[in-house]
Amino acid sequence: RNDPPPPYAPRIGYKDGHAYWWDSSSHRHVAHVSVPLLKITARDDFLVFGQFARKLNHCLENPNVLVVKTRCGGHLGWQESPPQKEGGSSSLLGGKSGSWSDAAVADFIEALLQIREEDRRKRLSEGGKAMSSPPPKVLSKL
Repeated sequence: RNDPPPPYAPRIGYKDGHAYWWDSSSHRHVAHVSVPLLKITARDDFLVFGQFARKLNHCLENPNVLVVKTRCGGHLGWQESPPQKEGGSSSLLGGKSGSWSDAAVADFIEALLQIREEDRRKRLSEGGKAMSSPPPKVLSKL
C-alpha cells in the first residue's frame, strides 16, 4: 500500500496505519458470516473502495453475503434529496433529506422476513412442524 498511514492511528492505540487497517477490516471475518449480510460500497469511496476491491473475493465466496456496489456515494454518502412540491416544500420525509441506502437495507430485511415466512408456511403445508425460533438479537440500534 502506497498510501500514507492515517495520522490518527497512533492516537487511538495502533502502532501504525497497517495495524489500524488490519484491525478495522472485515475481510478476515466475512468467511464466517452465517446469516444474510448486505454490504453496500461505492466506487468513489476514497477511504475504503480500493481495499474493498482487492478483498472482494472474500465476500463473494460466502453465499450469505450480498454485495451492492454503486458508482457514487462516497464514504457513507448515499444521501438523496426528496422531490420538491410546488411552493418549495418537500413531499417526503417531512422536508428532510434521506439516504436511499436506508431504504435498501429495509427492503433487504423485509425480503428476508418474507422468505422466512414462506419457508415456515411450506414446512407447515408439507405436514412438518413450524420451527419456532427465538427473535433475532439486536446488535445495533442505528
